[in-house]
Amino acid sequence: MESVASESSPAPENEHLQENPESNNGVYTSFMKSHCCYDLIPTSSKLVVFDTSLQVKKAFFALVTNGV
Repeated sequence: MESVASESSPAPENEHLQENPESNNGVYTSFMKSHCCYDLIPTSSKLVVFDTSLQVKKAFFALVTNGV
């Protein structure tokens, strides 16, 4: 059997992997601006938000108290 070597260009679907990540910033920016953080949270879930100045021990007890 003969094997023929041929030069092939990268597949079109893999072409975007070679681009600079900064070139896609507009896509990410428009996505983040058009979606709310609540779009990611299911309706039946709990959301707990803590202040960064809250002690870890108190945050842990708050999670336990809320069943998270």
